Amino acid sequence: AHILHSDDKGFGRVTPDFNLRNSDGNTVLALAVWSGFYKIAAQLLSSGADINYKNKVGKTLLHLAIENTDISSALFLLEHQADCHIRSDSNECPLQLAVKHCIGVVVDALCLRGADINVRDANGDCVLWLALQAHEEDIASTLVHYKCDTTFWSEGPDGCRQSLLHRAIDNKQEYIACFLIRSGCDIDSPRKLGAVGATESTLSGVSPLHMACSMGLKLTVQTLLEKNVQINAQDCNNLTPLHVAVMNDHREITDLLLTHNSINLTLTDKKGRTAFASAMFNKNVQCAQSILKREPGAAEQVDKKGFNFLHTAILKKDLDSVLFLISIGSDVKSETRDGQSASPLHLAVATGAILIVRNLVLAGGDVNSVNKQKQSVLHMAAIMNEASIAAVLVENGADVFHVDQHGNNVFHVACVHGALETIQILTQVVPQLQKVLVTCNNRGQTLVHVLAEGSSPKTSALFDTILSALPDFPLAIQDNNGNTALLLAYMSGNASLCRSLVRSGSTLAISNNHGVNLFNHPVATRQLLFRLLDLLSQEPPWAEGNTCLECAVKFGVATRKHHCRHCGRILCAKCSTKLMPILKFDISKPTRVCDLCFDVLTLGGPH
Repeated sequence: AHILHSDDKGFGRVTPDFNLRNSDGNTVLALAVWSGFYKIAAQLLSSGADINYKNKVGKTLLHLAIENTDISSALFLLEHQADCHIRSDSNECPLQLAVKHCIGVVVDALCLRGADINVRDANGDCVLWLALQAHEEDIASTLVHYKCDTTFWSEGPDGCRQSLLHRAIDNKQEYIACFLIRSGCDIDSPRKLGAVGATESTLSGVSPLHMACSMGLKLTVQTLLEKNVQINAQDCNNLTPLHVAVMNDHREITDLLLTHNSINLTLTDKKGRTAFASAMFNKNVQCAQSILKREPGAAEQVDKKGFNFLHTAILKKDLDSVLFLISIGSDVKSETRDGQSASPLHLAVATGAILIVRNLVLAGGDVNSVNKQKQSVLHMAAIMNEASIAAVLVENGADVFHVDQHGNNVFHVACVHGALETIQILTQVVPQLQKVLVTCNNRGQTLVHVLAEGSSPKTSALFDTILSALPDFPLAIQDNNGNTALLLAYMSGNASLCRSLVRSGSTLAISNNHGVNLFNHPVATRQLLFRLLDLLSQEPPWAEGNTCLECAVKFGVATRKHHCRHCGRILCAKCSTKLMPILKFDISKPTRVCDLCFDVLTLGGPH
């Protein structure tokens, strides 16, 4: 080799075949290289030996040197311009072989000389993936140093295209995923549509962070967050990574996500649920508590109707959800934002859910909370005729004296709504009952006035209950317009209540502020009045006034006042000319009565 290299005269007429092989298949160049005679090998190369000559199995000296992990030979060949791109007959290039055999220094030399650092093997894998699969971080770092593609899109499951990061996360290979993230790969893009299409499941818009949260890869999530991943990215169902972590009950990952300054807890999925709502739906107490710790108002977020999670659960009578929300510290005093300002207890009473009511009370719910109309929770129980709930509220300190914007206390409201069972219970459990029962509202009306204006079929039973609780109920009280309960009942055509009132001692002769009384109020027939007069069992108190209640003449010196001893009306002499005993009053002497009462007493009605 030395002679051939130095003397071109003696052998100038001879051109040696440097590719001749011995019985082992080695060329003279190969023998020199494998023997470490690199100086001779260099001389052979300068004399025309082919450095890229392939042996019978289709491999060059560089391929063989790498396969044999002969680093010095591989470096020698590279220094002498061995082709770093040439592939063996098995379609492997030197860089792939160097990575496969974990020869970092050769990898570096190949990259330095322009080897294709993104070359794919028969399976479509790049050399970076191969290095990471072999846990050769130094080699992988070398490839990254030479600007290899750390994202590297390739064919994924079901015909999609995925990055190395998707693949690593899918395989739960956190070591690889974290290396790729730190090396600057695409950390936000979801899988893409492939050349042959893809299924809906693989193109769901799921980002690497979604995937890591779903699989519980805490280290990967942490590394993604360090690189400022898009933490609020939403998939095709509008789920954020936090939604996914909560739904899969990955508590540590949930806590990690919540430490990020940019996290948005108000984002909702296609079902309208925030991450907190998902935690509530999945009964994930710890995740929900973590969200509340980061954002105390998360549980108070309201929907389009102005209801928060607790309100909604109560309206659905979902006791489990209510208990769950109570357990995580939801505000049991929060008001609706629908214009009614109802408390959770108002809603629970309205739905008749006594167990929910009891639990809200135990959790600190305000039994004296009021809505926009100043109706208390106890008022609501009366409106809904929830007698058992009313008893629970009173036992827990509900204010029975509270009045709404119209001055109505709970008994007024119960009478308006015909809540017989509620009044029956309240008369048994309410303290200072007499004081409550005789309270008047803003119109100056007692409970019986309210009954008189109503049309409930339970009116008589309600009146009997009230009178049973307070036998000396002041039935003669007049409201702001001067109406007695009897007059209102008569004007409303409430015959049953009229009869009950008269039997209980109500006076027929009292006129209101407009001069209207039972005797002059226009009605289609006066049969009810006759029946009421007939029901009188004792002499009524005498009415007072300045005019005759029959003809309206004013009293004066010439016109004296008289009274009908039967109905009690104040009358002039002309309107009370009849004299007769009233035996049912134990009045045996003839006494003055009006014409109407004379007819009732003698004939049972007018003739």
